[in-house]
Amino acid sequence: MKVIKISFTLIRGIKVGDIYNALTLLSAAIFGNTTTFTGTPPMTAAELKAIGVTFTDAQSAFLMGGLNQKQAYMTAWEGITTVLLSFGVYVNGIAKGNLEILHLSTLPTTEDTIDYLAELKAGQLAVGMKGTPGFRGQLLLECGYFAPNAEYIMILSADSPLAATVTIDHAGNLKIPGGYLNDIIIAMDESRKKDIVGLTPGKNYYAHFALKHGKYVGLLSTGLEVSCGH
Repeated sequence: MKVIKISFTLIRGIKVGDIYNALTLLSAAIFGNTTTFTGTPPMTAAELKAIGVTFTDAQSAFLMGGLNQKQAYMTAWEGITTVLLSFGVYVNGIAKGNLEILHLSTLPTTEDTIDYLAELKAGQLAVGMKGTPGFRGQLLLECGYFAPNAEYIMILSADSPLAATVTIDHAGNLKIPGGYLNDIIIAMDESRKKDIVGLTPGKNYYAHFALKHGKYVGLLSTGLEVSCGH
């Protein structure tokens, strides 16, 4: 079965010199077409603007200050990439393969063939989880490969693993009970490797993975404990 969707691989391939323009075009497209892009986007227009300012400030500092400012510049680039990926998930959910809506978003698209013979079974878990600290405030996380065109959901919980009451069902509905206080980060794309930045240096985090393929989502794995880079 052929499907057209936003390409997370192409988003990750956007060069540092083009990333700010990609963010600007995305913001204008999403918030200039609110009758098409309904629901709740991952971020507001004001938040996107602030992220853009952070990037341009870091870029200017790098051009003026050289290598001493490179890490902040790269982190700002990665931050915009993460935002674009999150909007890719949002746009795919609205477009459901509609090429006009996908192109309207200004994000890059791809055509994939989904192999439904490899669909997930109820209760299937991600395996082969690994985690290492990166630069300051960064974690590098991954799980084992499942199949072509699979997507990998990662939920990162601060200080302690997700409570047993936090669940994800076979249709992909994530349920978080009221009053749940843990700080969590959710990342979902076609890469089994997740590069998470902006975390608290030295803090312990717990990474939970779930697989998505075809129409179904597997169960959340137990938490993998990793200490953040500092």
